[in-house]
Amino acid sequence: MEAFETSLKLARKWAYNVKQVPVNEARHVFAADNFHGPTLSAISCSTDPTSYQAFGPFMPGFITIPYNDLDALEVRTGLNAAVQSQNTVTRIFDKNDFYSFLVSVVGTASARQV
Repeated sequence: MEAFETSLKLARKWAYNVKQVPVNEARHVFAADNFHGPTLSAISCSTDPTSYQAFGPFMPGFITIPYNDLDALEVRTGLNAAVQSQNTVTRIFDKNDFYSFLVSVVGTASARQV
């Protein structure tokens, strides 16, 4: 759990200090079918309803794409892609808003696809 949380913190710090992403505007992209632990950050990127139901509100700026779908990754990190929350477009963002992509393949549903 600590490794996951620390990776998010380091990515955010780098985004704001080095890449000069506007404060509170950077985004993480996650592959679906992941499991990073039981923390609020971890369940915010989960696609498993048993992990996230009844635990919101969730961390902002987390976007989940299908596992092993490079086209979806390109769409989500491309210029003028739309951030969606509960199937509603919440804003249009620039590709420079992205600063991390996390994928979990050990001990998850994604591991069965590798």
